[in-house]
Amino acid sequence: MHKEETTPELLSKQERAVVVAAAGCGKTHLIAETIKYTFGRQLILTHTHAGVHSIRNKLKKLGIKANNYRVETIAGFALRYASAYPVTCSYQIFNEDESVLYENLYSAACNVIKYQSGRKIVSVSYYGLFVDEYQDCTLDQHKLILLLSEIIPTRILGDDLQGIFDFAGEIVDWDRDVFPVFTKLPDLSTPWRWILANKYMGNWLTQLRNKIIDKESIYLSDLPNNTTWYKKERSEQIKQLLYGAKGATVGIIDIDNKAHKIANYLKGQYNSMEEIERRTLFNFLKKFEQGSRKDQILELFVVSTKCMTKLGSELKTIINCVENNRTFRGNKHQGLFKNIENYIQTGHIPLIIEILKYIGTIEGVKVYRKELWADLRKLFSSFTLNPEENLISLARKQIEMYSVKGCRQIYNKTISRPFLIKGLEFNHAILLDADTLKPKELYVALTRGSNYLTILSEDRIIRPKYK
Repeated sequence: MHKEETTPELLSKQERAVVVAAAGCGKTHLIAETIKYTFGRQLILTHTHAGVHSIRNKLKKLGIKANNYRVETIAGFALRYASAYPVTCSYQIFNEDESVLYENLYSAACNVIKYQSGRKIVSVSYYGLFVDEYQDCTLDQHKLILLLSEIIPTRILGDDLQGIFDFAGEIVDWDRDVFPVFTKLPDLSTPWRWILANKYMGNWLTQLRNKIIDKESIYLSDLPNNTTWYKKERSEQIKQLLYGAKGATVGIIDIDNKAHKIANYLKGQYNSMEEIERRTLFNFLKKFEQGSRKDQILELFVVSTKCMTKLGSELKTIINCVENNRTFRGNKHQGLFKNIENYIQTGHIPLIIEILKYIGTIEGVKVYRKELWADLRKLFSSFTLNPEENLISLARKQIEMYSVKGCRQIYNKTISRPFLIKGLEFNHAILLDADTLKPKELYVALTRGSNYLTILSEDRIIRPKYK
């Protein structure tokens, strides 16, 4: 350790404590090791499906028994309690389309837990609480955590420099909201993620962290081992993703649509991650439910072409036939067209499943938005079993289940925005447009690779746009 740091033994003895931990400095490891010193089942809360996935994997690798903890998102936890006691929660937590009203959710959960019966449920279910990535908590989430801290020992961990979820509402202020009510323990500052793989990179990132805190420019002229800089050009971005990737690799870019376009161009070699809200999915579903059967087929093709390479050109003739009410005369894909005709005549949903299956097996077509494609197939399969529900309602439940279970699959080659990969670790991180990222996004992006780091920018000096 560089200096005195919080130990598992120390953290386990705290009733209310906070630990500030820089990226890659063993935050999840500390949680796991602390559980060994605690009694009973511990509740571990974080913000994203990816975060739940990461924590569970690390706990499993460290040999922590699954019955000693429960990991879920804060939203998932709040939803479980509020929806289980709809009268007590005193808030409407679902819209007419059964989407969650997040502006009410945390107050609703507080209403359940503040009563004696709610407090008892919490106290008999869990013997302690850990909250990861606390810098991303909204004030409403913070109020919920404070209420839980009155019932069970609560330890929170985070890093203000990684607070990039500023779109979700007013975020906690550490000096105003956290440090006055939680005992501040020694920081975690040893860059464990890089000590064995690339200690020079770890030391460089520690220095870079201080520069960002001090609002300084980032100079990329003297880089550590396995760290390279290239001038940002489209051809160089593609070259580095295709030929420079080393092991599990993430390409990081500032806008979702840019990520999708690059993944498409790379013919599915990289998976482009979906945002949590699944806007593309719900936009499709609204049009699907409002359209005629012919329009539904056409919308199905539109959303499928957003998942796959070459699909639009491969099925161009069939799409034209559907649009113009003509019979398809070609030999290729006759089975697909028959299913389309049958669906337009009958509206039989299992035919949609058959159409999706067929599309997925077309030779030369590659899926580059794997999560969206999986959502579509799973959703229509679920609809055949629950025909009394509408598709949007089923989709909401499906996405909320992801939130509770944290079952997001992380692919070996991924392209994404910084906030979707926060908390995840890859062997190689490629920053495709480093100079367009906000200061905190830049820090998160730079700390995703454990061994290799590639930075593309207009110039060797990055001047983040500090407030």
